Amino acid sequence: MTRITLIRHGETTANVAQLLQGRNDAPLTAQGEAQLAKAAGRIADDALYDLVVSSPQGRALASSAALGFGDPETDADLVEGDPGTWEGLTRSEILAGFPDDVARLAAGEDIAIGGGERRSDLRRRAIGALERIAARVGPEGRALVVTHGGVIGAAAAGVLQVDGGRWPLARVLNTSFTTVEMGPDPRLLAFNDDSHLHEDDRDGYRADRATHIVLMRHGQTEANAAGVWQGRLPGVLDAVGLAQAQDLTGFVPQLDALYASPLQRAIDTAGPLAVERGLEIEIHEDLAEMAMGQWEGLTTAEIQDRDPAIWTALYEKGEDVARGSDGETFGGVAARMRRAIDEIAAANQGRTIGIVSHGAALRAFLGTVLGFGFPGRNVIPSMENTAVSRLVISKRGSALATFNVRP
Repeated sequence: MTRITLIRHGETTANVAQLLQGRNDAPLTAQGEAQLAKAAGRIADDALYDLVVSSPQGRALASSAALGFGDPETDADLVEGDPGTWEGLTRSEILAGFPDDVARLAAGEDIAIGGGERRSDLRRRAIGALERIAARVGPEGRALVVTHGGVIGAAAAGVLQVDGGRWPLARVLNTSFTTVEMGPDPRLLAFNDDSHLHEDDRDGYRADRATHIVLMRHGQTEANAAGVWQGRLPGVLDAVGLAQAQDLTGFVPQLDALYASPLQRAIDTAGPLAVERGLEIEIHEDLAEMAMGQWEGLTTAEIQDRDPAIWTALYEKGEDVARGSDGETFGGVAARMRRAIDEIAAANQGRTIGIVSHGAALRAFLGTVLGFGFPGRNVIPSMENTAVSRLVISKRGSALATFNVRP
């Protein structure tokens, strides 16, 4: 699978003025240049890329140069979406001047925005560009793409197989990193990762009257390191996991409340964060990991030897049967986690809430946000140990703000 990292350009004067910026261009601000300097440092620490491609628009080319790529290839399909007559307008001007079209977009209709481009067309264009890049660098290759927020959101929606005119994704932030794998079965590995920036620069996570959910997977356990399926076993953080839990204290934003699964590995991960922030850990039973039944405590090879028929039904036929004969299904966990997080959100409206849970449980929950069930689960991986994903819940519904971002 080809790995492609997409970076949004740095902040521009139009961004500061909150103008819808499509095909027009605006210069980078001093803040945008500072953002790019931090992103460049992050790229320098990363592996080399086999190919760098940029949108041909000025703000993307200026960003490419600031990242250290002064003469990148360009692809016309990486230009920003065409907002037609909405170009250069503020959100309030769009709401006042085009209320019917805004309502249709909010309802999920795939209309030509401002008479310009439909979201479905933007999605096809973005995915087409990534497919061409993947074909050039090959399945073991890596590429870097410097482009625009709309294009990155469209590419993520395409990988997630989201249809319609409304995508459950929050605004893509300036200089954020989004990573996808392209191949027969594309995956979104990380979304909107701006961890190179200071928390004060992360305005994209803040929305008036919204509730913010910070989802965290527990730290690495001895069982994780040994390849053992844990399920409802308590789990013991190993030395790596303990260090990961400590690292969360300097990475997670300010929280108003902190919830955790009842399993010990989740509680131990939440512990340093609770101490550092002066919070009590509130235990919610329904945040527990998927019950794996008779598979708990076994390795993958042992499970395959023990229950080949169940393994085949799950992972070859795509049937969502109970794990370990008497465990849970993906769909059952998704419903349980959705109820729990909806309950937590309702009790904490307008606040920022931390939740420490587990890999399978969090992926099942995210399926209820992104629109996939068990057959489509592989469009995202399970979150890595102590990775963070953020959700914004407002009157418009739930939107994924970041995914699988590690300290």
